[in-house]
Amino acid sequence: MNLSKTIEEEYENIQGADQKGIVLPIEEVKANILLGIWNQYCKDINKVFDEKICFYNSAYFLLYKKKITYSPNCITKLSMMLPTQGHSEKINNVEDRGSAVGMFLTALINYHFEKTKNKKYELHTSSAEFHLDYVGYLTAANVHIHGNLGDYVGYRMNGGVLRIFGNAQYDVGLEMGDSEIHLSGFCLNVAKPLHRGKIFINGAEFNYKAF
Repeated sequence: MNLSKTIEEEYENIQGADQKGIVLPIEEVKANILLGIWNQYCKDINKVFDEKICFYNSAYFLLYKKKITYSPNCITKLSMMLPTQGHSEKINNVEDRGSAVGMFLTALINYHFEKTKNKKYELHTSSAEFHLDYVGYLTAANVHIHGNLGDYVGYRMNGGVLRIFGNAQYDVGLEMGDSEIHLSGFCLNVAKPLHRGKIFINGAEFNYKAF
């Protein structure tokens, strides 16, 4: 994939590659282009990065460089595709796959929100083959997650709201700003101390004094 091409050029290339003359819906075309960016992202983080924050920076830089436009539906579609063996195996270190996918999806949300101020995003992780980590990193958007998540949910959130219809693992809300996390299931622990913001578990606000 040539990252110097515009979205229109990529669209023409994908359409022209179809010898049967079938026109793909633009949403599918854009999702395919995002998959191309995912492939480049995997190559980048396999080469040099070991800090998880670098995963996010790499994804965001690729989106900025490409200047691609896409819809929240594309993000939802990728949330069901990337946490599977066929796509995640491009990450060499198996232990990094949850962080790599979580950071990539979060970068997609944050980049789109900064450009459009869209009201809501949805991720579907119920069929994921592993837990996604760092979902909600630096997020200022309203995100609904249908399914379970991994560690560091809402890490350094910046004014956003996460509604998780499932469970989470360790360090929920780590270094979270003025944000909210609503968890309908359980988590293994909430990050301590909670700097700002609120965390609700099964509708009740989490209170450290009760633990």
